[in-house]
Amino acid sequence: MCLCAIAKILGQCQCVEPIELIPIGTIDLHQISSILLDKLEEMGDIAADFNLADNVSRLYTEADVKKLLDLSEVDKIIFVAEDMDCDNDAGILYGEFCKQKAFPGGIVDSHIHRLNWFINENLVLKFIEPQTKKISTNLESWQGWDIAFFLS
Repeated sequence: MCLCAIAKILGQCQCVEPIELIPIGTIDLHQISSILLDKLEEMGDIAADFNLADNVSRLYTEADVKKLLDLSEVDKIIFVAEDMDCDNDAGILYGEFCKQKAFPGGIVDSHIHRLNWFINENLVLKFIEPQTKKISTNLESWQGWDIAFFLS
């Protein structure tokens, strides 16, 4: 028996158990593309590239995505320009999302900043600032406005 199992019996285990989210449905590549294109049009941006990996993705609630964010420690990483900054944080958070099969989200690059994105249960594109884990519907001015690419 491992030490963590003994600690759990004694009520002293501080391990964070990974969670597997239960999807509420699916969303296909064309729906995701349409949502991304609508957001780009809303932003006045028409030249972003997409690299969407899965033909069909599982859809999760925003509350479930927040549960994943609560378990993530990406916001605790010490910022070091060019060594451990936004592109690293976005990549780490994306890797954590990829543990959920066919997650409808990924990395977005705004030419000046990298962050994460996902599609919520209302089929709304949401951005996640990995350095703070803040979820928003729109980019803040310092995050950029000219999207280079969406990656999933």
